[in-house]
Amino acid sequence: MNREDGIVMVTLLVFLTLMAIAAALEFPSLLGDTNRRRVGDGEYRVKQLAFGAEEAYRVSGRYPASLDQWVGVANLALGERKDPFSPAQDLSYRDLGDRLEVRARGLDGQLVTADDVAELRDNRVPGRSLTRNRLRILRALAYRSDYLSPKTLTSAERIEIRDRLRIRALAMRRRIYVGRSDAKILDKSIQDQEKALRKLIKKHRKGKTYNRATGSNGLLRYLGLSDTRAGDGFGRDLLADDFGFSCAGRDGRKNSNDDF
Repeated sequence: MNREDGIVMVTLLVFLTLMAIAAALEFPSLLGDTNRRRVGDGEYRVKQLAFGAEEAYRVSGRYPASLDQWVGVANLALGERKDPFSPAQDLSYRDLGDRLEVRARGLDGQLVTADDVAELRDNRVPGRSLTRNRLRILRALAYRSDYLSPKTLTSAERIEIRDRLRIRALAMRRRIYVGRSDAKILDKSIQDQEKALRKLIKKHRKGKTYNRATGSNGLLRYLGLSDTRAGDGFGRDLLADDFGFSCAGRDGRKNSNDDF
């Protein structure tokens, strides 16, 4: 090896060393960009999934029970259900009763750790609002039907039924928020209205009384409506009785103080 060959070799080694140093310096930046893209993708997917589940909730009164059902309800693309931090696995999707949780695994690839990307949706207030709005519509339809307004009623009787139904509904709504002593007063008011309503309606009603909202023998079918209208906002079906529709509330127990 002559002197010129040695200079070329040294120059090549210096060049390769500088390239290695530059690559080492650039690698964390490239890795950081990749991780940021994965985090951004994770945030987008969990938000889209939570938003779609909320839309399904507004329609049916309940969250989809699983990702498979979510796909059917909200037309979710199969690729969007995958966790960008663990592409072979789905995002974590859990209906916790009073809230919905959608979660991606984060950079460590593990669930329920500090770097998870998560979205929570609380359905307590939307559940009450959805239930009231749905009941308001269904009760109005029932009132205008032969079930609560048979054709043999006089004008005065129709007005009385409407007013007593309104008083009953307002008393049931107030009962959720009052103490025990006031609840007793409201219970008495509800019972008085129901007694008068039952006597007045049954005198004219020719058909049967419905004790369920859904199914072939349900009040919804009688009104010409689909059973999909039965969701009560708390993951259960509305109830039917002599006076139209009601809801057992969050506790799911009929005739408790959170009924609608």
